[in-house]
Amino acid sequence: MKINLRLFNLSLLAVLLTAGWQCALAAENNMVWDGQKWVKATPPQPGTPEGDIAEISSLIEAGKNKKAVKLVDKFLVTHAASPACEEAINLAGKAEINRGRYWDAYQWYERQITNYPNGAFFERAMDREYMIADAFLNGKKRRALKIFKVSAKEDGIEILMRIAGHSPGSDLAERALLRVADYHFDRQEYPEAIAVYDEFVKSNPQSTRKPYAMLRAARASLLSFRGVKWDDTPLLNAAVRFRVFAQAYPQAGKKENIAGILVEIRETLAHKVFYAGTFYERTHHPQSAIFYYNKVVQEYPDSQWAAQARQRLELLGPIKLDPRFEPPASQPAPANNVAQEKPGNKPDTPVQLVSPKTGPASAGTSLSEAETHPDQAGADPQAGTEPIRLEELSK
Repeated sequence: MKINLRLFNLSLLAVLLTAGWQCALAAENNMVWDGQKWVKATPPQPGTPEGDIAEISSLIEAGKNKKAVKLVDKFLVTHAASPACEEAINLAGKAEINRGRYWDAYQWYERQITNYPNGAFFERAMDREYMIADAFLNGKKRRALKIFKVSAKEDGIEILMRIAGHSPGSDLAERALLRVADYHFDRQEYPEAIAVYDEFVKSNPQSTRKPYAMLRAARASLLSFRGVKWDDTPLLNAAVRFRVFAQAYPQAGKKENIAGILVEIRETLAHKVFYAGTFYERTHHPQSAIFYYNKVVQEYPDSQWAAQARQRLELLGPIKLDPRFEPPASQPAPANNVAQEKPGNKPDTPVQLVSPKTGPASAGTSLSEAETHPDQAGADPQAGTEPIRLEELSK
């Protein structure tokens, strides 16, 4: 006997839909199944945990949120030992959200999470905390001293970081960390953004969102470079990050044109070295100028700045190397195109790349500082924090 599978599936679907509709209707009318038929559920008795929870829920549904919160306070005293306290606290948070008192709601949810870390309403509390934090970052204010409304953006960041700590590795924790990182990125707070993106990569090495975090961190590093007059550490770090990303995700690397970005970074690095040469030439230190022009030619021969550097070397002509001039230890010695010193030129002072007192210049170095040390590099753009090990990015 052959069975029409299509007809069977349609019949089964109709039965399931009917059963679902009956269950929904029964729940709406407060009905329960006694094993044979649907019967009217016995309402919980007032004064019991179930009865008081039902009353609190009814008050919230009726828009009487302030009264509901007061009833929760009473509930927590009257039924202090009841597991239903978790649900009562959760309802208090919901009532405060309805009142627009997001900070008060957050405090209720934190109380619930602290007291019931494995409770039935844990995930619901976490979701609502995320909603509160997102509202704060979007400009929602909170009350201070019950009178003033103040910005709560820092509170929003703190809440999201707490969420990530409450449930590490969860989808919500991933979303919380990326929300913080993206918030800093959008506000052009690039060092802060990089720190959180790196924390995400460390905490979630198998996440499908890892490529996004790695790429955004690389872009944040690139965008934090302020120009050829400033420290090039962000640019160097960006180049490393883009290379690691392209090696870990070749297809995405092609789509994002990482090869083209690396070419632009190389051109900018060549420009920075060339700029150092023009500075020393302008300030009458021809030997230092020759050193940097030679560096452009030797290290960036295929760049547009190499041709300009050769022109400057030809115009400077042969110059005798002063015995007191010492090129930086971290750089190769200049090429042998120096012969004799031009009359009237003062000997160059040695080029100092790193101050023994202050160390490498930061990304916020002023123009005068940058001109004093125009070729500084190698400092961590997030001084004072532990940077991610770049080899960890591709794990």
